[in-house]
Order: sequence, then C-alpha cells, then structure tokens
Amino acid sequence: MATLVDRRALGTHVTTGALRVSVFAVSGDQRLPLDGVPIEVWPAKGDPASPADDRVQRRSDARGEVTLPELAVGTWNARVAGMTDGPSTAAEVAASAETGLELVLTASWIAHGRVVDADGAPVGGADLWVQTGNGAGRAEAFDIDELEVRHAGVSDRNGRFVVPFVAREQVIAATHPQHAASRSRFVGNGRAEPRLVLGRAPATLTVTVRDAEGATLAGAVVRLGATHHDTRRTVDGALVLPRVARLARTDAAGVCVFEGLAPVLHHLRAVAWPHAPTAQTVTLAPFARAEVALVLGDGITVTGSVRDAAGAPVRARVCSRATPDARSHWSQCDTGADGSFELPYQPRRSLFVVALARGSVVAQREIVDPPPGVVRCDLVTEGHRTLRGRVVSAAGAALAGWRVTATDAEGTAHPERSGSDGSFAILAAPSSTWTCTAAPPDGAPTPAVTVTGNGTEPLELRVPEELLPSAALRGRLLDADGMPVAGRFVRLALGGGDGTHRQSTAADGTFAFERLVAGTWRLAHSRGGYWIDLRDVELAPSQDLAFGDVVLPATAKLHAVLVHDDGRPWQADMPGIGLRRDDGSDAEVVQAPVAGGLDVTAAPGSYRLVVFATDLVAPTLAVRLVAGETTTVRVPLTLGRTCTLTFDAGATDKARADAPLEVTVRAANGEAVLRQPARRRNPRGGGSWMLHVTLPLGRYEVEARDDRGLAFRGALEAVADVDAATEIAIPRQQ
Repeated sequence: MATLVDRRALGTHVTTGALRVSVFAVSGDQRLPLDGVPIEVWPAKGDPASPADDRVQRRSDARGEVTLPELAVGTWNARVAGMTDGPSTAAEVAASAETGLELVLTASWIAHGRVVDADGAPVGGADLWVQTGNGAGRAEAFDIDELEVRHAGVSDRNGRFVVPFVAREQVIAATHPQHAASRSRFVGNGRAEPRLVLGRAPATLTVTVRDAEGATLAGAVVRLGATHHDTRRTVDGALVLPRVARLARTDAAGVCVFEGLAPVLHHLRAVAWPHAPTAQTVTLAPFARAEVALVLGDGITVTGSVRDAAGAPVRARVCSRATPDARSHWSQCDTGADGSFELPYQPRRSLFVVALARGSVVAQREIVDPPPGVVRCDLVTEGHRTLRGRVVSAAGAALAGWRVTATDAEGTAHPERSGSDGSFAILAAPSSTWTCTAAPPDGAPTPAVTVTGNGTEPLELRVPEELLPSAALRGRLLDADGMPVAGRFVRLALGGGDGTHRQSTAADGTFAFERLVAGTWRLAHSRGGYWIDLRDVELAPSQDLAFGDVVLPATAKLHAVLVHDDGRPWQADMPGIGLRRDDGSDAEVVQAPVAGGLDVTAAPGSYRLVVFATDLVAPTLAVRLVAGETTTVRVPLTLGRTCTLTFDAGATDKARADAPLEVTVRAANGEAVLRQPARRRNPRGGGSWMLHVTLPLGRYEVEARDDRGLAFRGALEAVADVDAATEIAIPRQQ
C-alpha cells in the first residue's frame, strides 16, 4: 500500500512546475511544428482571453516548442501572441512536474520550396522568414515591430524547405550570411512552390544602440526593412516582392549584427522602452562592412483612464498631440472596457493627451515637460455624460450589434452599437431628455423600439418578439445548363445597400439566410470580384420564403494560352486578364489558372483582351465570346518594367498644374511607343505631374509639353535589375 508523504513536513515543499507549450499547423492529415511563433503564457486570473501584466513571452523553437521550467503551481493560459482570434488553451501546472499543452492552428497552405544562389545552385542552411502581418504595439504583445516576421525554418543541404503558413501569412524570403538576402515571394491561392533566389555581394551592418547620455542599451529591438515597397518580375517572369524586415535585439554591449544584406538602401528603426524610438536610412555598398550608431532620446509612456463626470469609464480614442487640434499624433489607442489606455514610445516633450468620441474632442490635458518614464494622465469628460443601457429581447436575452441611436432635446443624434452583452454607452453633452431607439444590425428601415428617459438611470430597450429578425430566405443557384453552382458567394442587401448577409453556396448550389428583418432585399452573386444583382425579394415578418432555383445567365469561356514573346510556354506567376467593352468599361470575369494559361469566364460578347500585371507588356487583342463555347487565344507576354515618370514644374509654375501635360515616349529608333496625358501629382494643386507606364526592357527618350510652352525632356532605361529605381524624374527644359 502506498504511503502519502507531506512534503511540507519534510521541508521540501515545491511551489513551481514546468510547462511545455507545443504549437502545430494542421492541414488534412499533416501536422507540422511551427517555428518562431510568439507564445504568451499567463496565470489564469480574470478574463482568460486577456493576458495579465505578469505574462511570459517566448518564441517556439524548430520543434514548435516553448518550455518554461519554473512556473507557479496553478492554472496557466497560453495563446499565440498577436492572434486575438487564435486558440487560447489552459493547463494545470503541478509541483515538480512537466505539463504539456498544445496550440493547434489551421494551415492556410504549406510551401514546398527551394533556396538557390544567383547562379541557380542550391543553398543549404539558409534561414526562412515569413511575414506574419500580425504587427502590434507593446501594449498588445511582445514589443513594437516584433510580430512583423518570424523565423520559419532552415533549408536542407539541397536548398529545399517545407514551411506551413497560418493566419494572415502569405510572404516568405530567405537569408544566408554568405549571400545577399532574397526578395520575398507570395505564397497562396494554390501557388505554394516558391523559389527563393539569394543575391550576390552581401553586406554586413553592425548597429549600436545608445541612450541620450551615450550609454549602450541592451535588449533594444532593431528593425531593418526595405525602403521601397514595389513588386517586380525577374527575367523568367517570376513575381518578387520587397525583402521582408529583419529583426534583432542588441546584446549586453548594445550591439546587434545583420549579415547577408542586399547592397541597397535600408531603413533602420530602434526601440527600447521607455525611450523614444529613432530611425534612419543607410545605403550599403557591395561586400560592405558598415557600422551605424542609433541614439534613442528620453521617452515617456502615458497611462491613465478616461471617465465621465460621474466616474463611469468612457469608450474613446486617445492620442498624444503637439496641440489639441493637430492632425498628427505620436501615439494613439482605444480605451479598454474600464476606460484605461496606454500610449507608449513617445518623445519626452510637452504634449496634449486628447480623448475623442465620434471624431470630436471630449477631454484633453496638457503635460508640460514630463520626466522620462511612465506618466499618469487621467481624463474627465467635462460637460459630457454617458448614457447607458441594454438592448434585450422580450425574454431578456442580450441583442448584440444592434444600432442604438440616442437623440437629445435639441434633436442631435448620437449613434452606437450594442456590445456582446447587449449593453451600450453613449457619450454626449447632458440633456433634459433622451429618446433612445434600437434597430436590428442589418439596417431595418424603421427603428424596432423606442424609449425616453433623462439618462440618470440605465435604459432598457426591450424588443418585442414580433420585431425581432425572424424571416428566412432559401434558394438554389444554377448555371445556364441547370447544374448547381457550388462555392459561389451570394449576398443579401437590404434596399440595395451594402450587403449585410453573405455566404457561400453548398455543393448542391443551395443557400439559406435566416434571422432577417422584413423589407425588400436584393440578392446578388459574386463573379470575378464583382457583385452582380440577381433579383429583389420582398419579405414579411416571420416569413420563410423558398423561391426555388435562381438560374444564372449563360456564359462563355476564353482559354488564354500564355507564352513568352519568343514562343516559349509561360510557366511563371500568372498575370490578370481583363475584358474591356467598346465603351471602355470592364466586364465581370472569373479567371482560373490551368495548364499553359488561364481560363476566363464572362458574358458572351465582343471585347478587347487586356493584361494587368506588373512588368509585363502584352498586345491588346480583339476577342468574341459565344455562349456555351470556348474561344482560345494566344497571348504573348514581354518582360518590361513598370515605372512612374514624374514632371516637376517648380514653385514658380504651380498655377500651370491645371493645364494638361502631354507625354510622348520614344524608343531608341525614334518611334513613338506611347502618347498619353500625365495627371497632376497633387489633385489639390501644385506644379507636378506623374504618369505610370510599362515599357519593354530598353532605353527611351521622354518628352512632355503643355499648351503654354512648358516642356520636359529626359531619358530612362528599363533594365532587368529588380532593384533599379522605378520612379524617374524627367527634367524641365528651360
């Protein structure tokens, strides 16, 4: 029989245990560890979805794991940082034991790719970086900038890699100390075999971060990113994006090193709480070993709350400004449910903290010559009060998302939406009486319920059962041949306005909308990014209408065979195909990649085929589509460069910007390849124009003239280098 031993009696009471968090991406029967994912772990106190101030933050390793060896015994929560809609899981940490906890995310797609050098040889040991799109400020997770990218793995000796993508991740790139960093590639929509090409002549940059007194700062976050955000095509037609940002933390000496950088212009930014951030640009030469010192000035973080005169918390946007009415700000955030806010990373200087509700200033306070560090600032909305209440059903159930409008004695309306518990809080000037109405979320033409009060007590907007959204609409979407249309988005919009109900048709083409208000609804379906109206439907309260089959008009198919201009089959990233009517309008099209090109579906008719793509030139072709038939057309694509021509008349000629500027571009043989008017760069005025053009590789002469004699003349060269400048200033002729 086992004997229980009281460890406290032995003097060996253990109050900590270990927690191992594993994070995986799942796709079908594949289960892959996620490398470099930011994980937050926090004790279970209060709201399990909101990490407490004593959270622990780590990144997963190559096995997708984070191990925390000494946590207090009790319940701990974990989640992926920056993913407010991601999974949150709890586990019990036991004394002297290791507890396992899993976070499972759905893989958007899995990239099977390869890293090669500039000559096409495979590169092993290259680091893979995924742009996450989850960037957030310090108050949200980790630190500012740190959620922008994650280290997603390392290429094997053959340069190959397998990387799962989750959430909003779509972009991947590679780095290696002995090569220049690759441009990034887009992964998605079935394209999941990226080839990442490293460059030549790598540079190295050493960054030292200091404070205003000259002392080095350990643990500062340094971000090195691209200064240009253009996409380009390589000589084989592959679409490449800007390089992803590189992140590093300074060591104990305040130093971090970036290796394998491309010899281009880079943007540097450093932050180290509570200092003010700083930034600068640096141009790296091929094989350079450069050093840069970044100095962070004294900074402040403003924390506080916004409350009304009665002490109730206020929902508001809070920002810090040089003056109360300035348009720009140093930092901004929304108040929490308790009215609290935090404005980090601001320069130490006099400023105004301003609270805004519906765009109007409701409270402000000036902070004069603050000390460095954390500054407390509590705002009170003088001259305003908060009207509170709930929207509920006749049975007392909370009605979330309802449109609540409070109208004061002067007739001024103050709109708001009810929260998940049906509550609302509207900040406005005091009024002797309030008329408060509630309407369903999807925009009923008349209010559902109205109450009147003086606002001193919470209002209850109880909606009768007969006014609750209770109608339903069902149908089936068929094509012109009577076959079900599966996976097509259909939308219902009340009175022809913006759609408030949307869903995808089932495998048999059926769709069903429920909980609708009475009124006239417009049914539409999506094709090629366009919403196309189908019919109007009148619904009565509580009506369940099944109107049967909705047959789509007949369509025709265009099969575009894509080839290089020398006849080789096109195997690179696909361009976009458009069909233009004689009046210049664009037809609604659906395109899908197929072997050798694109299939385009559209209404029957005669069109001009146009290609929409960065750095590609194609002829405009006339096509005629016949209902129920497939028309095949061969589309040759020529690599070029998309660039912007700019024309600056100077300060003395700003008044001339209203005159049209006619631009002519000539090839080396003198032939005019383009004649087109430029548009004003600043629509509000100013003596400058711009023109976007796509030209085949080569050298060109550009001339431009207005009807009053203002002239420009210059040259441009469209080159294969993907890092070449894409904005070309054409000088004025005196």
